[in-house]
Amino acid sequence: MARWAGFLLLALPAFCETSAVEDALKKARGPDKPVAIIVSGTEALASELEKSLADDAVKKDLGAFLVVKAAAGDASVTAWSRGGTEIVVLASWGKEFLRWTASDMGDGNAARVAELFSMARGRYEKARKDVAAACAAFEASLGGQDKEAMLELAKKVTALKDPRALPALARGMDGRSLKLREYIIQEAHGVDEKLGQEMLAGWLKRNPQAPLAPYAWKFVAARADASLIPLLKDGIETCGPEFRIPALGRIRERSNIPYLIDLLTRNSASSGADTKEKERVRDECNFALKALTGQVLEDGPAWKAWWKANEKSFKFAE
Repeated sequence: MARWAGFLLLALPAFCETSAVEDALKKARGPDKPVAIIVSGTEALASELEKSLADDAVKKDLGAFLVVKAAAGDASVTAWSRGGTEIVVLASWGKEFLRWTASDMGDGNAARVAELFSMARGRYEKARKDVAAACAAFEASLGGQDKEAMLELAKKVTALKDPRALPALARGMDGRSLKLREYIIQEAHGVDEKLGQEMLAGWLKRNPQAPLAPYAWKFVAARADASLIPLLKDGIETCGPEFRIPALGRIRERSNIPYLIDLLTRNSASSGADTKEKERVRDECNFALKALTGQVLEDGPAWKAWWKANEKSFKFAE
């Protein structure tokens, strides 16, 4: 686990870009630093808080955070702020870790603010140590033969719901226990929906035809993400088409339309012996194309003709 790095203050004017907090989170990820969003309202507390932030007792712990300062209502923090003077602490991966409102800060004096940041730093460091210890125990078990012990330790890791554990779980996916891999697949999104999906997507890229690959696609494709389009399309007919095709239908990307039309045509009843697998692909393609275009057409040739006539003018419905 990374050590705390130095203090970085990002002072934001009211006209700053909406990506200010995201920029801070990008900087926070590597050293695993929490981000403190300090929002100043118009009440007297705001000016007192500003003075307290310059106090040496506060700065001692504040240096463990990346700090974003903004006024209440600033577009850069509206996704996290509830209004008024408050401090929102985010974990390095973007999840809310702590939130302090005016009632928590009292009059905003330096002693109280120092106490709050000291508490937050302590909790964050404890969480880091807890996940490091759980992951170390789990990874040590992977070299043994006790598959039940591996599973129990994996459960302790996932119970923390901390994405810093995902690299350890990814190593578990490459282990010898099928039961363990199945458990990690179904629980990864609970650790963190987006990062868990990315971890499973990476495993699928390395193991496209693994026995549990179709099961993994059920979870990966559930969160339709445009960044996954190349992986969703790669070998789509051979593994998990019932999950991957609907995902393409939920991603409003123009290139998905001709791709699905071609996929539908390749699996037409007239192209070689018809099978239940081909029929399933056709059905999923038709549903996906309807979701993208709003059209209901009978077969590949009809879709091709429609797309040829409408490609240049086509727009997704609002």
